[in-house]
Amino acid sequence: SQHQFISWHSSLLPKWRCALKELQINSSRNVNMVRIKRVQLVSNVVDLLGNAMSTKNIVQLTLARNRLDRQCYHSLSKFLEKKSPLVILELEENTINDVACAQRFSEAVVAHPSLEKLVVDNCGLGSNTQILSAIASTMNGVSVLSLNWNEIGSDGAAVIGNVLSTNPSALKTLHVKFNEIDDGGVTPFAEALGSNTNLRDLYLTQNDITKVGESVLRKAAFN
Repeated sequence: SQHQFISWHSSLLPKWRCALKELQINSSRNVNMVRIKRVQLVSNVVDLLGNAMSTKNIVQLTLARNRLDRQCYHSLSKFLEKKSPLVILELEENTINDVACAQRFSEAVVAHPSLEKLVVDNCGLGSNTQILSAIASTMNGVSVLSLNWNEIGSDGAAVIGNVLSTNPSALKTLHVKFNEIDDGGVTPFAEALGSNTNLRDLYLTQNDITKVGESVLRKAAFN
């Protein structure tokens, strides 16, 4: 079925090698987007994927529900450090649970010369403020950052507000929808808006914000 998940087995590695080699050497196919969903990946495959993409003008990579582990994220960071033509990177339902890994990934994103949009939705960021802080720091490199569905509460809002208040020059749009931010968590955003002159769009819908919090944000935005 369309919702079937394929777990990793070592017998799949030769198939991945074959498929990604075909992507790498087939010059007749004008491929600019790669999407891999509901398939468990291991670092060897992410390395192969990075090598294949490095020879192509791939501008968008989407990895969704792949059970990426620490080694996979390091492999992904290594690929980003090669300065590919990538413009959009979407990571959905791929939990990040290692601080050092998150920091290296963030540094690779910020240093990337062409990456404009990073989606890190439903990756469990709200459970660790150090990891969230590292990922929020990518605001210094991308113009669009999406942190939806991450169970971000007041502590996480303070972390994000902290980075926003530094007025990162790259960031223009920030999505923090479908989280657990309440009226108390609105304050860091409101304070950050007072010093941030680069952000154009902030999306906080589907949180626990009442009309009181909305009023605080509105005053800060139009102050």
